[in-house]
Amino acid sequence: MAAFEYLRDGDTLVVWKLSRLARSLKQVIQTAQDMQARNIEFRAITQNIDTGTPDGRLFFYMTAAFDQFQRELIVENARAGRAAARSGGRKGGRPRSMDDEKVRLAEALLRDKENYPFVNDVI
Repeated sequence: MAAFEYLRDGDTLVVWKLSRLARSLKQVIQTAQDMQARNIEFRAITQNIDTGTPDGRLFFYMTAAFDQFQRELIVENARAGRAAARSGGRKGGRPRSMDDEKVRLAEALLRDKENYPFVNDVI
């Protein structure tokens, strides 16, 4: 990330929310270790996290763990919802824009190269 390359010793990285810093707990921890090694502080505005204090560092790691937990729950619930929809007969995806008759007509027109030499002539 370009922001990390720009940061210097003693700087503070400010983000809107901790979840904007990284996508997984492992990434958050690695990023925090990298920032600590480079003497860079971290602040998350909406969660009032400031790694410049021991309390802030504790809250940082606790919040990161809860964010990871929340992401995993969302993925799990989405999978369960898709499975329930499939078992109820839903396939998912966008509804078809053409019925079988329109598809057959379009295919016939596409085969008629003499009257419709270009695909755009059919569409």
